[in-house]
Amino acid sequence: MGNMDNSKEILVILSGIFIFSLISFSTLFVFLFFRKKTTYIQTKYDLQLKEKELDKMNAVIQAQETERTKIARNLHDEVGSILSMAQRNLSTILEKTPSKNSHKEDLNFVVDVLEQSIVKIRTISQEIMPHYLVKFGLIKTLERLTKQTEKNLGNPCEFTTNLTYNVTIDEQKIIQFYTIILELLNNIS
Repeated sequence: MGNMDNSKEILVILSGIFIFSLISFSTLFVFLFFRKKTTYIQTKYDLQLKEKELDKMNAVIQAQETERTKIARNLHDEVGSILSMAQRNLSTILEKTPSKNSHKEDLNFVVDVLEQSIVKIRTISQEIMPHYLVKFGLIKTLERLTKQTEKNLGNPCEFTTNLTYNVTIDEQKIIQFYTIILELLNNIS
């Protein structure tokens, strides 16, 4: 019978080891499963948070671009037109003013200042909202910008693209892309 008791003890010990191992592996499995699930949920939450942040950033950028467009049009269409009209009127007055008039030199100065102001407003308007971009598209505008940059830097510049002239891209994205390229070129020069 002693042999039988030893067999039962060994069987109980082996059963205990088996049950303990089973509980340990089950606990480890549950722990790893929930850890993986928690990591998955956290990653999904982080991605959703980043998407919301990107959406907010895009909304801000779009609002800025809309405002820039409005400002550029107002500068170009309203302020530029008013200054051009004033310059034409002063030029007409200047032509009718006798050369011996003491105010002729002052009028010449004012006409020159108006001309400089008109050019500056057109430049600012162009930088804010490039009318050339809207009128001729991204590729022609970048080609033109390359030529201007080449002149400004005094070094050869090359523009290459795989895009076709008839590529259709959302206007907001084109303006954003152009603005980024313009900023990069400004940082170079």
